Amino acid sequence: MASLPPEPAEGCTLRLEIQPRGQAPRRLERKFDGDDTGALVLRWLAAEGCTDCFQDWRLYRVDVHPEVVIQETFARQTLQSLGLWPSARLALRPRPTYRITVRTARSQDGECLLECFADETASAIARRACEKLPLFCSDRLQARDWDKCRLVYAGKIIEGLGDVDQDATLFLAPPPPTTTPEPPRVDEGPPTCRICYSEDNSQEDPLISPCLCTGTMRHVHVSCLNAWRAAAPDARSSFRCDQCRYAYRIERTKVAAFLGTRRGALLVAFSVLLCVVLVMGYLCLLVVPPHKRVWLYRWLRLRTRLDHRAEEVITLGLACVGLGMFSLYACLEVAAAQHFRRPTPAALLAVWIAAEVRDARRGRALAVVGLWLAGQATWRTAFHAARALAQKIGDRVLDVQAGDCAGVSYTSCRR
Repeated sequence: MASLPPEPAEGCTLRLEIQPRGQAPRRLERKFDGDDTGALVLRWLAAEGCTDCFQDWRLYRVDVHPEVVIQETFARQTLQSLGLWPSARLALRPRPTYRITVRTARSQDGECLLECFADETASAIARRACEKLPLFCSDRLQARDWDKCRLVYAGKIIEGLGDVDQDATLFLAPPPPTTTPEPPRVDEGPPTCRICYSEDNSQEDPLISPCLCTGTMRHVHVSCLNAWRAAAPDARSSFRCDQCRYAYRIERTKVAAFLGTRRGALLVAFSVLLCVVLVMGYLCLLVVPPHKRVWLYRWLRLRTRLDHRAEEVITLGLACVGLGMFSLYACLEVAAAQHFRRPTPAALLAVWIAAEVRDARRGRALAVVGLWLAGQATWRTAFHAARALAQKIGDRVLDVQAGDCAGVSYTSCRR
């Protein structure tokens, strides 16, 4: 083998760590010219006793994330073209002998491909598989319990890869359950709410046991539980207990399901707007004299004589709501224009309305725009109100320990 050229004073610095299994790593360092090829690096490794870097060993670049496997074309490329300039860290490790696929019993967890050694233990393989299958471990396992998971091959739990075929598929199972004897129950005294510490147990606000907590944490008032579920910073607290992690048994009523839709919100908005129109129309009919109402009808270009009282109430209500909402909108737009010192998009709308009412005989545009604004505002408010009402009356948390709860035998609470 030809001798290596002398090491340049300045150039590409390669730091290599040889990592044999079961032995202490060995570290090497040398400088190369940027125009040197990978073949010179391989000659250097051969001189250090590493003659085979691509058969039983594998060369990695470890100063990048994720680590990159260096291919055999490395020998024909320059160090500068490989991106190893001005320095790089490499690692030489034994090539894994097994390729296995690990999956779980749930298809949504996915699967992963692992390269393993023949003497690698099942716990080490399970930990590596848990790192690559986050859906399997989320809300189920702590990181310290990953190596306790079991590997199943051909229907049997294995301890290693001794009887496993190449390119086999293994199933990852959670750790075996730990069973502890249930402690004897002691006299807990009268039921007490774990939030407000009150012993009141009435039909309007009963004490229930929505989870598997015992002792002083067992009972809670319906109103206290609803307030806690609504105000808890963690969204998961609305459907499970923060202490025992028991998922509440929740039923959803049909009314809540309807209010949660756009159709339900639209019905609430229409009902509220109709009530406001009827109330305003009836008040105007009682307060405004007939000759003023006739003038209003003429200004809105409506018929001055209405045949039915209900028709007059609805007409007056629509006019009052529309004109009132338009006046409020105009005041807000003027205040916004004065505050921000610039015209608002409502200026174009004002030009069109001014053209409509320029002769004081065509004020219908004001009422139409006001009604549109009122409907839009009512829809936005009703949409959020319907969602809040659905959350308040729609969820029903069942009492899982109703048989042991003294007092009123309520089995559910509504939220």
